[in-house]
Amino acid sequence: MAFRNVKLNTARDRARLDGRPDPYWSGIRKNLHLGFRKIESGETWSARYRDDSGKRQFKYLGAVKAGSAKGMTYDEAVTAAEAFAKACDAGITSSDVKTVGDACHAYVTDRRREKGDANADDAHGRFVRTVYGAPSSDTRSKAIKPHPIAAIPLDKLREADVKGWRAGLDMSSASANRYLAVLKAALNHAVSSRAVGADRAVEWASVKPKPANKRRDLTLNRNERRKLIASAEADARAFINALCLLPIRPQALADLTVKSFDKDNNTLHIGPDKGHAPRSMKLKGPALDLIMEQAKGKTPRAPLFAYPGGEHWNKERWKKPVKRAADAAKLPAETCAYTLRHSVITDLVKGGLDVASVATLAGTSILMIQKHYGHLCHDHAADALAGLAL
Repeated sequence: MAFRNVKLNTARDRARLDGRPDPYWSGIRKNLHLGFRKIESGETWSARYRDDSGKRQFKYLGAVKAGSAKGMTYDEAVTAAEAFAKACDAGITSSDVKTVGDACHAYVTDRRREKGDANADDAHGRFVRTVYGAPSSDTRSKAIKPHPIAAIPLDKLREADVKGWRAGLDMSSASANRYLAVLKAALNHAVSSRAVGADRAVEWASVKPKPANKRRDLTLNRNERRKLIASAEADARAFINALCLLPIRPQALADLTVKSFDKDNNTLHIGPDKGHAPRSMKLKGPALDLIMEQAKGKTPRAPLFAYPGGEHWNKERWKKPVKRAADAAKLPAETCAYTLRHSVITDLVKGGLDVASVATLAGTSILMIQKHYGHLCHDHAADALAGLAL
């Protein structure tokens, strides 16, 4: 059918048109036209654009607004057609990455290719917990529902959506900032991949990290940690005991399997942990005894520290038992699983272990140990200086 420019800007103009399977077209500007399709099942808008190379491209825009029904007015359709033309000029014509959830998945794939499994696994874990969720088979625990932000189209994402997502994170400001940084990295990757226009980045670039410079000050001494263990419920006691003996993150401990423990060499192998490379630690004393007891009689793939029912622990499972044990032991209300990691690292630094070794055991950088625990080394430094006396 030959192209004929028609008037579409009023409902009266459109009502005069006969129904047909092909759209009617109205010129918006040079090379850009708005289409109106009128068939028995309803009326719809579309766009047609011819780019600088002469290639003609089409896009379905949505239903026509009629009365109280949802849909686009003429002016809204024109705006959508202009956005389509702009996307075509930017090279954004089609993509499997359409929503925030898609962008997060694509970012994990890119990190795995460019940075390796440890980096990708860290990003994936964060998105599982706060963006696109996962079925129980993915997390070896109860299913995690997707956050509503995952379904928002990239070109519809607003600053308020990102701020609302962050406000719902049940974690410290420092942790929320890290999750925000990874989400913004995924969204920026969507821009660089031309899945969405660069003009959209202002919506998340304006969401700044919250002040979180305060280091973790709460530590539990060894006597307090003994009280915590004694007050823990029987099903959680071994897991909490391990947190009190080893300087590893709760999730890394939860992910351990029996195969992670080399009983011939008394060595515990910890996989990729929060973006850091796998590491190993030689065990002695109570920590070795605890690990050996937990590994006894289990298959290699079984969780080393099993949640009741034989599953792995996760944050939602350890949070309440730690809280109840702290309350029963009359410890500070802010006591949590990370308090135990912080306490163990504090003991290692105060005990004189060099910063590099502490960083290796804890699965973090020397810089982070110096930043958060360097003040604990002052007495050792003073003693060393005093030892230089002639």
